[in-house]
Amino acid sequence: MYHFFYDESKGKDNHDGNFTEINNFRQQMKYLKDNNFYFPTWNELNDYIDGKNNLPNKSVIVTADDGNSTFFDLAYPILKENNIKATSFLVTSWSGNPDKYNVDRSLISFQSHSENMHRGGCKGGHGGIFLCIKDEDGLKDLSDSITTTGSNEVFCYPFGDYDNHDENLISKAGFKMAVTTKYGKAKPGINKFTMPRIRVSGGESLESFIDSIN
Repeated sequence: MYHFFYDESKGKDNHDGNFTEINNFRQQMKYLKDNNFYFPTWNELNDYIDGKNNLPNKSVIVTADDGNSTFFDLAYPILKENNIKATSFLVTSWSGNPDKYNVDRSLISFQSHSENMHRGGCKGGHGGIFLCIKDEDGLKDLSDSITTTGSNEVFCYPFGDYDNHDENLISKAGFKMAVTTKYGKAKPGINKFTMPRIRVSGGESLESFIDSIN
């Protein structure tokens, strides 16, 4: 799980742990390529969780939340250079139609981070609106995001906030899976609507990155 990227050589710096220096990202992706990691699709992961297929032990889905421009400007060229698939979770009211991005769609999967629920408004968690939004409004938001991204494969909870009610809305909207910000790895039989991920924090060493995914 990544968020934003910056290039230290151009005088930029990290604002918090969500910002990854692009040369660190380059080293991380090179490690994945050099060590023959496999990059499954979400459908492959779905079948793996259901016990319908096997995946190599060295399997990783690279994700970047929020659809920030630094993903496309800085991270995407590195992904393309290494032929690594990744998912961009878009807040579609911010990003608009993904067709506007000049990327190889065989490498970049666009998925929903909501239409306009990456904002405050509720108590609990990080205060995200999804925790208390009315069913009708929540379902419309989810439906609109599916229409814009063209996919209902997987949803990314805004701020990582969710409860059982939100899980039900995700399923009712037609999503097959959803990812959280909880730490962990996908395993057969897990709840597909509360899947964990491994956060890659800005400034962490390559050794720490390697330890976290092995």
